[in-house]
Amino acid sequence: MKKILSNLLTQNEQRILFFLIFFAFLGILVKYAGLIADEEITGNDSIVFEKDYEIKYDLNLVTKEELITLPGIGEKRAADILAYQSEFGFTNKAELMKIKGIGTKTFAKLEKYFTDLGEVDIPAEYYPADI
Repeated sequence: MKKILSNLLTQNEQRILFFLIFFAFLGILVKYAGLIADEEITGNDSIVFEKDYEIKYDLNLVTKEELITLPGIGEKRAADILAYQSEFGFTNKAELMKIKGIGTKTFAKLEKYFTDLGEVDIPAEYYPADI
């Protein structure tokens, strides 16, 4: 066989042919051995939830740390809300506008973060079926 190739191809051409055949065989072997994944693995490691839930706070139970996380509420305004909370208590969300610096625009932004007082905001799927 070597004589046949030496009559047809030069030594360099024989080496090139040998390497091509070797790597073709190696590729077939790897493919059939399962060393290469058939499906592309996605880089998405995030968890997808069915529904996003917003956290709602009770105005009479909210803490300073929780208030500071809300848009438009800083250290001073959180302290003012807590002072009103301890002195008078909240009977509804609209009482937030009695606090200095919270007008109708700020209240409109903040309203969705607070429960209506007395309302328990638990999604229906968390209620037991026998109730």
